[in-house]
Amino acid sequence: QRVSRPPPQNENPNDKKAYLLELKQQMEIAKVKEKEAKQKRIEQERRELQMMNNYNPFGKEGAGAPRRDHQGNIIAIRNSQNFDPMGGMSAPQQPVRGVHFE
Repeated sequence: QRVSRPPPQNENPNDKKAYLLELKQQMEIAKVKEKEAKQKRIEQERRELQMMNNYNPFGKEGAGAPRRDHQGNIIAIRNSQNFDPMGGMSAPQQPVRGVHFE
């Protein structure tokens, strides 16, 4: 709460001390509010940065180009239970390595 009175014009030392005390209190309150606002802003920026870092517009891997090893060979690791379009589950498959497309 701000004190909106002018500084004392007379030379009474008690009035000046009280006025200075009120000004100091107002300055401390303003500093605390500024510090809280800064902390809130920093926390909001941290949350936004974390959300941006976690954002993945492509979803899970596996729907794009195949992964390749350092020699350029395709690495295809299939799930142990693949859906069979003929109505059932196919037998487990082993990883396929060494297939090379150019």
